[in-house]
Amino acid sequence: MKNRDLQDIVSDIVGPICPADDEAINAERRENLKEYIELFQTMFLNIHNIAMLKHSPFYSTNVMGEDAYKVMKEMIDYFKEFYE
Repeated sequence: MKNRDLQDIVSDIVGPICPADDEAINAERRENLKEYIELFQTMFLNIHNIAMLKHSPFYSTNVMGEDAYKVMKEMIDYFKEFYE
């Protein structure tokens, strides 16, 4: 399954999350955003947990840990400037 397909599925399930400059619409979208955030946090933690396996003695686990670590590091480095 492609990443775009997964995004479409999540968007269809959760609903729109972008503000619409309308109080009534934004009330529902805020609830959608809360669901989206909860999913994101869970997925982020799952990737973090895999990243912590980068020193595993098992080659396949080590490779997956390195992949996850690289992505986490890139994301943290990129977004860091926006939240300090």
